[in-house]
Amino acid sequence: MSHIGNGLAIARAACASVSSGGQEITFATDGPAPSGFDRWTFYWTMPRLADGAEIASYVVLEPDGSEHFTYGAIGHDPGTSIRSDFMPGFAGGDPSVFYGKPIRIVFRASTGEMRFDPGTKFRFEFEQTVGGGADVSDDDLFWEPETQADVTLCATSDPRFEAVDLSGACTRPHGDTQIGGDGASFATWFSTTQVEHGGVPFVVGLEGDDILASPSDGANTFRLNGLGRPAKALHLLLMGFNNPRRPADLLLRYGDGSTDAVSVPLHEWTRAQGDVAFAFENTRPDHPHAAVNYERVAVPSPVKVIEAVESRGSQFVLVAMTLEA
Repeated sequence: MSHIGNGLAIARAACASVSSGGQEITFATDGPAPSGFDRWTFYWTMPRLADGAEIASYVVLEPDGSEHFTYGAIGHDPGTSIRSDFMPGFAGGDPSVFYGKPIRIVFRASTGEMRFDPGTKFRFEFEQTVGGGADVSDDDLFWEPETQADVTLCATSDPRFEAVDLSGACTRPHGDTQIGGDGASFATWFSTTQVEHGGVPFVVGLEGDDILASPSDGANTFRLNGLGRPAKALHLLLMGFNNPRRPADLLLRYGDGSTDAVSVPLHEWTRAQGDVAFAFENTRPDHPHAAVNYERVAVPSPVKVIEAVESRGSQFVLVAMTLEA
């Protein structure tokens, strides 16, 4: 991996008020991006927020003004330093649209005001991870996931299924999702150790952190190690958020060193779309209804032992996983 450019500054270009008391602030780079990079990183700092204000999103704009990628609600404290990574198949599309062009970032508040300190500047780094014709491993193409953990399997009442205990991997309590609060019915559901949907058992209801979400409120990247089982299917309970535009990309790592890539459909969890495993009333008035979705994903190589499952990123929260033998 080589750095082909770094230190490109990004300075505030404009600030314009929008309706409903919100605020939109645009930053633009002080020069064009280099050419030839296939991965880039944006280092920035959370703004100051008025009481009750929230950042609804920040949007990376392509030179023609179209959306390249959107990060949704971001709940870090003011002044927190944040790193956002972009790469095709992970976050954002083809980076070549920025070759020799400036990059614009738009921050949008849903309510209240946000303010960056005068003279605020952020920076980019641009990297080339793959050389022309280079023979590289899959690990060389992607940076490390945000979350890595060992998991264990739990026997269920049906010998066809083993539920994955995610307790060592979960990053947040279920009431801490950024786009909604907790509802009584959701809390009741999580107080049950094992739930079932369509005859498939799942382990939920862990104490403390009980969902696997991105710690930085971005694309959810993780690696779950220690499965050690062949399976013909993965059964998942999950919640898509920020209107996910593409499926969750999972990589299955087998004991023989080979891999398979699978895609999991995602649905916006505030709309109760798809196969709803559990719907609940939410305490947030802007999201009164929400849902956990169910998906079954066939394993392409069912006779091989799955050692790890990786998420290569999308806008979703993993609630539970079960293996089908």
